Amino acid sequence: MDVGSGLLGQDGWSNAIPPFLNPGAAKIVNDEASTGSRSLSVLGSHLVSSGGITTPYDAVGSYRRPVSFNAAANGYPIVRLSADVRLDGSRFTSGDFAAASLAARSDIAAVGEIELSSDGRVYAYDGISGGPLFTSDTVDMSKWHNLAMEVDFQNNITRFFVNGGLLGQFSYNSSNTSDVLLRGALVAYARPDNADFQRSDFTYRYDNFTISASPVPEPGSISIFLGLAATVAVKRIRRRPKQD
Repeated sequence: MDVGSGLLGQDGWSNAIPPFLNPGAAKIVNDEASTGSRSLSVLGSHLVSSGGITTPYDAVGSYRRPVSFNAAANGYPIVRLSADVRLDGSRFTSGDFAAASLAARSDIAAVGEIELSSDGRVYAYDGISGGPLFTSDTVDMSKWHNLAMEVDFQNNITRFFVNGGLLGQFSYNSSNTSDVLLRGALVAYARPDNADFQRSDFTYRYDNFTISASPVPEPGSISIFLGLAATVAVKRIRRRPKQD
């Protein structure tokens, strides 16, 4: 991936993103990487309003990596999604104005989402119902944090992790999902601009995105690494509708 280029359409990243989800806003940059020299950046100023489609958020950027991994057919390994996430901008002290998120979806419904919010906390969601399931203590949002989810399709459990520590876990209704991880996604959210905060005040950053299955069975295993500090190697979800 070349610095300055868009993410989508490269190395398996989906081009099938609706225009109102700002497909062109995700760019490869060579500054502020978590590791190495490159990372993914979404400028809040490049997120165009959806015109009410993504209410209560005014603008959303969704960047999706399809895998269509069938956990049942491969012996039910634990599927792990992970990314280093950072949100540059002033802390919003009353609720979340902006959020940088990691989301997971089966081929039927969401199975989890975890985000770093502009109020300086990490929130975890089931991606279907209302408010957050779990909330972290305050963190420095302008520093890199590793957000991760482990999806246990056999037992219908998703676990959430922040910097390696367990934030919480929930049991999802098996009728809401299947045994197939359809995709992982990186998502940028922004509420409507107001007198104190505008989405242009924020930069959403992502690095070291991975989707892996452990133990990895053969054939049909997955191990995808988007090290935006390196070359991509392939093969080896509160108060809102989700847009992952």
